Amino acid sequence: MDVGATAQRSPTGALLDLAWVLAALGAYLCCAAFFIGADAWDPLRRWGLAILLANSVAIGLVGGRWWLLLAAFGLIALVPLLTTQEPVFYAVALPVFVLVSAALIALGVAVRGAERRRSAETERRAVHVGFGILAFAVAVTGWGIYLDHRFVDRSPSRPLLVDERTGGYRGIAPGAPAARARRIFGEPVIDSSDYAPRPLDTEPSQVSGPRSRPGDWQPWRYEKLVVFASGGRIRGYLTTDRSAQTQTRVGVGDSLVLAERRQPGLVCDGVTLGSDAVIPSYPACQGPLSSGHWIFFGGDPIDSIWVQERR
Repeated sequence: MDVGATAQRSPTGALLDLAWVLAALGAYLCCAAFFIGADAWDPLRRWGLAILLANSVAIGLVGGRWWLLLAAFGLIALVPLLTTQEPVFYAVALPVFVLVSAALIALGVAVRGAERRRSAETERRAVHVGFGILAFAVAVTGWGIYLDHRFVDRSPSRPLLVDERTGGYRGIAPGAPAARARRIFGEPVIDSSDYAPRPLDTEPSQVSGPRSRPGDWQPWRYEKLVVFASGGRIRGYLTTDRSAQTQTRVGVGDSLVLAERRQPGLVCDGVTLGSDAVIPSYPACQGPLSSGHWIFFGGDPIDSIWVQERR
């Protein structure tokens, strides 16, 4: 369909062409607003930038009109309606995206104009490519929304209990002698670095949690477990074992909303890596235990459970 040639069409055809352009504009705005409004931990964050950039070129190809540049600026009003971000996000990140999107929309419009000058057939191909990109963006966005809101409640056949009354887990607890961890789990791999503690079988990117530790806490690394030791005592631990669950049946692999519903006293929010970060890097819930210790659920779905002495 030659969407751009409205001047040569009947009023009905022109209205139909405009309807297609407006439909494409709606798809562009919805997809872009979702991705820039979603937090950085969104399950499709690796796709996000590519979708945003391709989306901007696509709307220019489909519409071929310079007034579509206003679409990018429309996001300034649309995004706050769909999400809540830190003020610095609206002051720094959103304006940058709007300007880049406007430039890419202009590129799409220019390409569409060049194709129109060549022939109606090549212009139709540009329109089809634009619609194809937008259709892909809508599909990916829908999939992302599903992943971001699905509810997961796992029930391991043999759960490993995180005891909220004592803070204990598999025979250890904050405040217990550090030698107990050696007796139960064997000799650890002692991590001398000061960044991203993680179990032996886990990459740093697979553990959503604090990237540093207080004082002289020393991570003792085991399979699916890290024990924090200092002064001859256990100060805390983290586990990524998918069988780990609290007494309220919240564990690794569950949706974070489950922790918020079942675990009393939790505060759930996004966690930024550093004070200068604009967008949270992962979601988390944290709060006190009846034992007087502190519990932290990182990631969504939860990828790690941390229990530590109160700091």
